[in-house]
Amino acid sequence: MRINRHVLPQLTLTLALTLLVGVISPVQSAMADNPSGPAITFNNVKANGDALPSYVTLDFYTPQGAYSRDIEMLSRPNGSIGMQQLDDGEYYFTFDAADWQHFVKRTIYVHVVAGVITEVLDSDDHQAVAVTSTVAAAAPVPAYNVYAISHLSAVPILINVTKPDGSAVAVDGYWWAEYVDPLNGQTGNYLSDGGYGADGTATLVFPNGDFILHLSPSADTGGISAVYYVHLSSGVATISASPTGSPEVTKDASVHLLPLASANITGVVKNTAANGSGVMTSSKTNGDNRVLVRLQKKNGGTWNNPTFLTYAWTGDLGDFKLNAPLAGTYRLFIHPTGYANTADTYSGDIVFTDSDISSKVVSAQGDIVINAPTLQFKVMNGANPVLYTWVDLLDSNGYWISNTNTGSNGVAAFVISTAGNYKIKVNPSWDDPTHTSKEYAVVATAGTPITAVITGQSATAGVYSLALGTPTLSGIVYKVGGTTPLANARVVAKNLTTGEDMWQQSTNSASNGAWAMSLPLGTYSIRAETPYKNIVNTDSDSISTVTVDAQGVATLSGAAAGLTSSAFNFTMKSPRWTGTIKTPTSVLMEGANICIYDQAQNYQSCSTTDSLGRWALGAPTSVSTYSASAWVIFSTWPAQYPERRFNNGTEVAVGLGAATGATGINLAFAAPNFTVVIKAGSDVVANAGVSLMQDNTWIGWSNSDENGVASWTGADLTKQATVMVQVNNTTVSQTFTATTKTFTSAEVVASAAAHSAIFTEIIALDTPNFFGVLRQPTVSGTAGAVVPYSNVDLRLNGSNGPPLTNTNTDNSGAFSLNIPKPASGPDLEYTMTVYPAWNSLLASSKTQYDVTVSSANVVTVKLNTVTNTTGTNPSVAATPYSLVLSAPSVSGTVVRSDGTTPQADSYVIPINHSTGEWLGNSGTNSKSDGSFGISLPDGTYDMQALKPWNSSNLSKSALCAITVAGGAVTTTPSAGTCVPTANTLKLALRAPNLTMTLKDATGAAVAFANVGLQVGNWYTNETSGSDGTVGLNIDRAAIIA
Repeated sequence: MRINRHVLPQLTLTLALTLLVGVISPVQSAMADNPSGPAITFNNVKANGDALPSYVTLDFYTPQGAYSRDIEMLSRPNGSIGMQQLDDGEYYFTFDAADWQHFVKRTIYVHVVAGVITEVLDSDDHQAVAVTSTVAAAAPVPAYNVYAISHLSAVPILINVTKPDGSAVAVDGYWWAEYVDPLNGQTGNYLSDGGYGADGTATLVFPNGDFILHLSPSADTGGISAVYYVHLSSGVATISASPTGSPEVTKDASVHLLPLASANITGVVKNTAANGSGVMTSSKTNGDNRVLVRLQKKNGGTWNNPTFLTYAWTGDLGDFKLNAPLAGTYRLFIHPTGYANTADTYSGDIVFTDSDISSKVVSAQGDIVINAPTLQFKVMNGANPVLYTWVDLLDSNGYWISNTNTGSNGVAAFVISTAGNYKIKVNPSWDDPTHTSKEYAVVATAGTPITAVITGQSATAGVYSLALGTPTLSGIVYKVGGTTPLANARVVAKNLTTGEDMWQQSTNSASNGAWAMSLPLGTYSIRAETPYKNIVNTDSDSISTVTVDAQGVATLSGAAAGLTSSAFNFTMKSPRWTGTIKTPTSVLMEGANICIYDQAQNYQSCSTTDSLGRWALGAPTSVSTYSASAWVIFSTWPAQYPERRFNNGTEVAVGLGAATGATGINLAFAAPNFTVVIKAGSDVVANAGVSLMQDNTWIGWSNSDENGVASWTGADLTKQATVMVQVNNTTVSQTFTATTKTFTSAEVVASAAAHSAIFTEIIALDTPNFFGVLRQPTVSGTAGAVVPYSNVDLRLNGSNGPPLTNTNTDNSGAFSLNIPKPASGPDLEYTMTVYPAWNSLLASSKTQYDVTVSSANVVTVKLNTVTNTTGTNPSVAATPYSLVLSAPSVSGTVVRSDGTTPQADSYVIPINHSTGEWLGNSGTNSKSDGSFGISLPDGTYDMQALKPWNSSNLSKSALCAITVAGGAVTTTPSAGTCVPTANTLKLALRAPNLTMTLKDATGAAVAFANVGLQVGNWYTNETSGSDGTVGLNIDRAAIIA
C-alpha cells in the first residue's frame, strides 16, 4: 500500500472502470474489464452537511505499478458521484469543489484487493473515512458503501510573487503549502500546491489555520526559493517571512506581495582533476547527471545532527545559489548522481552574523571541487545493478556513519577520511521483499590519499559488485483480522541470548505486506511493529523460537513451530487503548510518541500521533492487568515539551484507565517550570541527555533541543536540585564531558522568582581530564570488544551515596570524565565503576577501579592495587586508558516464586558471611532473562536476591551460603537447591506470607516506605509499593535456626 502523494506522470493508459455521474449504473462500460468488481459512492458536502458539487480527478495504479488518469468529471448537483466494476489496485480520488475558491479539495485513497475494497483513507492524514450508509445489492450492482467527503471552508488569497527588490518576477514558478504548529514550528500534512504565472500572480485557497508556503521559481534569474508563514483566522489571512507573523508582507490592495529570496551563498561545483576538472551540471536533457547542493545549519554546536534547510540543483555552469535566512554556522552537502568517480562532499563552515544577514552579505564559495571516492561499488540483484537504493557506511561496531544512493547508473561511492575498519551495508530497493540487506567488511589504510578495500571482494575497473542478502526468514504482515496485507510495518528480531533487538537486521514490509530478513547465528524471537502514525493496528505478538545455524538455516520451535521460514506471517493486534495528545495550550499534536512498557509481563507497545493527535497502544491477549512495574511515557523528538510519565501500575491505571482497554484517553503535555541551557563553551549543545533529581528522587529525563534547552514539569521550586548532563554527542565529548551541577534551595527559589516562576539557568559543561575506553573481559590474552552505550560512575573513595558524576560510553566504547583535583596537598582518592551495557546478556560484570588525582592533575588508575598503564596520557583523547569489565566469578539466575519464571531487575547482593556486611557496591541487577553475574574475590558469602522495585507481590529470596575459591562456587550443604548445577546459582524470590497496606493518619496510602520486622536476631524488610502495599516473608526456619 502507498498512501503518500505521488508526483503524477502524463496520462498514458486508459482506466479500466466505469465512472458515472451521481449514480451506480447497471450498464457496463465498454472500458470495464472487471464486471464482478466492487462499487463505491462518495457524497461531497460542506462542513455543515450541505451538498457541494465537485469535480473528481482519478489516478489509478495497477498491482503491477502501471498508471492511468481520468481528469475532471463533474458530480451530480447533490455532490454525489459513484463508481462500479473497480479493478484491483490503488485509486486516488481528488475532489475539487466547483466553487474551488471557497472550499479545500480532498484526496481519498481506495485500495482494492482480490475484488474487495480493503481501505478508504484520507490521503493526507492516512485515516479511515467513515461510512455514512450501505446500499443493498441490486443486480447487477453489488452492495456498496457511501462515504461523506466533507470539505473545509476556505478563502481565496491573492499573491504576487516578485523579485527580491519588488520588481516584476518575469518567470513562472511553483508553490506548495503544508500545515505548521505555530507554537513549535513542527510541520504537518501537505495542504495543496499549484503554480504562479510569469507575472507572479496566483490565487491560493486555504482554510483557517497556520501554514508554511514554499515558493520555487522555474529559473533563478529573478530570485531563488523563499518561504512564508500564513495565518488564517475568521477568513482573514496574514502572511509574514517570520514564524512570529510580524512584520507582515506588503499588500497592494488585497494582493500580498511576496518577494523571492536573494542568494547569499554562491559557488560552482567542479569535477576532480582526474575527471578533467569540468563543471558539474544538473542536466536538463540527461536526468542521469545531477548535483544536489543542500544547505545545513549547525545544530547545538556540532554537525552530528544538523538542521536541513533549502537546496538547489547546479545550473548549466555548475553554479548554485542558496539563501541562509538567519545568523548561524552553515555548510553545504553536495551529492552527485550519475557522475563516475565522484562522491558526496561537504564544504567548510560558512558563518553569518546578524549584521551579515541585515546587510545582505554574500558568501562566495568559488569553485568547490567534488571529492574523489575512497570506494566505489554496485549493488547487484543477480547480474543486474540495483538503481536508486540506499547504502550505509558503518563503523566496525556496526554504528551508522553516513549513507549514499546508487543513483541512475547503479554506482555508489563513499569517502573515508580516517584509516580503520568499517562496514558497508547494501540494502534492497524499498519494495523488494525477496532480498535482504548484507554487510561487507572494509579496511581503510592510511596514506595520501587513504585507500580502502572490501574484504573478500574483487573490484573491476575500481568498482566492486556487492550482492544482496538471501533471506533467513520471509513472510507477510497482515492488518487486524489477518486477511489484508500491511505495508511499512517494521519486523524486528530479538536475540534471546544477549537480549538485544537486532535493529541492523530489521526490515519493513513492502506494499503487499511481504518482508524478508537475514539473521546471523543465534536464537531469536520475531515481532512486527505498527507503521508510523498508524492508529488502526498495533504491534503483533512476539513469536519464538527461531534458531539460526552458521549456514543461515532457521529451525522453528515453540510458538514458531506452526510456521515455516518462508511463510513466517504476522497479524497485527487491535488497539487496547486509544486517545489523543495535546500541547500545553490544548492543541492536538502530531508526531508525539507514546509507549507502554511492562517488563514483568514481557511486552511493550509504542505509537506516534497522527495529524489529529491520535494514538493507539496494544497488549498481548494474555495481559489483563497492569503489573506494578508497568510504566508509560509520552514525549517528542526533538524535544519540544517536557516528557510525561506514569511511573508504575497504579499511575498507569489512572492515566490510561482499565488494563482491559479504554478509548477517548486525553493526554496533554505540561508547560515546563524548570529549564536549563546546556553550553559547551559559547555554543549551545543539542541532544544532550539531562536528568533532574530532588531529595534523591528522580524527577525525569530530558534531551536538550536545538537551542540547548532541557526542561521539566512538576519540579518543586523550593527544594535543592541536582542536574546531571550526559554528553551523547561524540564531537563535543572530545572537548567537554558529563557534568553534574547542584543548585541549593535558595538558588532555585531565586531563579524561579527572577524568571516568572520558571527556574532558568545555564550549565557550562566541564572539560575532561580523563579519557577511557571500555572493553569486554580479556580472553586468553586477547582484548575484548569495546562496550558501547554503557555507564561509568565516579565516587569518593568509601562513599556509598550517589555518584559525584557519571557518563556513558559512546558507540566506540569511549568516554571522558572531569575528575576533581585537590587545590593542594594530598591526592584525592576515588572509586571508578564501569558497568556492562544495560541488559546485555554477555558474560561480564562491573569492575571497580581505584583512581587518584594529584594537585598537578596527574591521574593514576589501579585495579587490585596494580597500576593500570594501558593509558599513557589519560587527559588526551588519542591515548585513553583501557578499562575492562570483569569475568563473573559468581553467576546464576533469579526466578519468581514459582521457581521457574525468570525475574528481571532483581538486585542480587552479596553479604559477607563472617561480618554480615552488605556489599551493596558489588551487587548487580538481574537481566531480562533473569541472569546475573558478579565478580567476587575468594571468600564466603550469603547471596540474596531482592524483589524488584514496586513489586509488592514478591519478597526477597532466602539466603544462599556460598564459598568462592579458585573460580569454583560451592555451597553447604552441597545438595543445596540454590546451586543446582556446578558454579551456577538459582535464587528464587518468595511469595509474601504477611501482607499489609501502609496508610497515613488520613487513610491515604504511603508509597515507597521502608517496613522492617525483627524477631530476636532475625530481621527482614521490604519497601511499600506505589499503592502502599507491603509484602513480607516470615522465614520460620531461619528464625528458629
